[in-house]
Amino acid sequence: NRGSVMRRAFLPALVVASVLLAGCSGDKKNPASPGGGQPPTYSQETPQATLASLLTAYQRRDSSEYRRLFTLDYVGASYDTSGLPGLQFGTFTRQDEIDHIKALAEDPMIIRILIDFGPQATWTPYDATGPAGEAWKEIVIYNPSLEIDSAYDSYVLASNEIMTFRFAADTSSTSPPDTLWSVVRWYEDHQ
Repeated sequence: NRGSVMRRAFLPALVVASVLLAGCSGDKKNPASPGGGQPPTYSQETPQATLASLLTAYQRRDSSEYRRLFTLDYVGASYDTSGLPGLQFGTFTRQDEIDHIKALAEDPMIIRILIDFGPQATWTPYDATGPAGEAWKEIVIYNPSLEIDSAYDSYVLASNEIMTFRFAADTSSTSPPDTLWSVVRWYEDHQ
């Protein structure tokens, strides 16, 4: 269906093609972990830590951790590059994100994914307000860098993007840390 094929603007046609070719076979969460070495440490103690965890999980195609970083009511907004003329605006749910990272993890043709959002010291969280007055935080990333290499193609994100991440606090945890931050909104725009 079209909803499962529509992907974020920064994702190359090679990923969409691989999803169509591979389909949703099996229920593998993580094939052999790309990157090797010690397993990464994921954290949601601050919005910056959650964003760093998001980048790590995406780069490693770690579907188990990636899914934990989004709220249940997450909404992303971007544009579709599926081949229609011009940019087509689209929205994404948490399930869309889960399906997407799973497709990346299951594609044996993808060799590596490199992401750079600049130094973490530049990821300044600002106060934001949710639709019901919730106290959210927002981090804006200018000119993010993404490269996805496969056995047959390579894609590099153009540097004229702005990504805005909004984070919601979950204070229901009963053990330290007592507040965890999750991605509640993710907007992508051209500069």
